[in-house]
Amino acid sequence: MSILKTTSYSSAVTVLVNQALQEKGVAQKQVAEALDVTISSASKLLRGRIALSIEDLHKLCTMAEVSP
Repeated sequence: MSILKTTSYSSAVTVLVNQALQEKGVAQKQVAEALDVTISSASKLLRGRIALSIEDLHKLCTMAEVSP
């Protein structure tokens, strides 16, 4: 089943970005520093518990080396 069929669009994007970051070996601490948030907030962002802003999405895509 497609991830887009089981979750909201925002959550699906977050999951895909998180997977790309993991594949590149980017740690939550690096995400937190890049987004200027706590590690706890970075964790919530990467799990889809907090919505990503367009700016944050762009930063994470750049870190994961994928196009937004």
